[in-house]
Amino acid sequence: MARRRNPSAGELVSLFPFLSVLACVVSLLVFVVATVGLIALRNPEGVTLQIPRATAAGVEREPVFVECDVDRIIIYPEQTVVAREDLADESAAFQALLKRVAKEKDRRYILLAVRPKAFDFAQRVIRMVEEAEVGVGSEPVEEGPKLRFQVSDSR
Repeated sequence: MARRRNPSAGELVSLFPFLSVLACVVSLLVFVVATVGLIALRNPEGVTLQIPRATAAGVEREPVFVECDVDRIIIYPEQTVVAREDLADESAAFQALLKRVAKEKDRRYILLAVRPKAFDFAQRVIRMVEEAEVGVGSEPVEEGPKLRFQVSDSR
């Protein structure tokens, strides 16, 4: 009858090499995630907002983008800057924009990209847009990066 052998000390299985390889792989993954995060935070090209066309009563409406900062608004794509104090001026670019969009209000609306410190000012801008009987929407955006807008199909 066969006898079972007692394993000697040299024949024991050691998991140390496996654990050291596993620790190296985890460390490498942490490094990769940290690097990708830093690259994303330091993106000099800015942020692209992809906005779908709004659909109301079966009709698609295209947004007109306006960035709302603490002391100014920026009208896109021309990047026309209108200071806070010039907003109500009838000759200002914002008033001209309101008149232009009001003529096409069944096909266009104004979408405000609101910076964190500009929420009070954005409320004033929204009231002005509503008084002009133009559709309006708002989207909060983070402080700092340049904005780019892209209209995507809602389908």
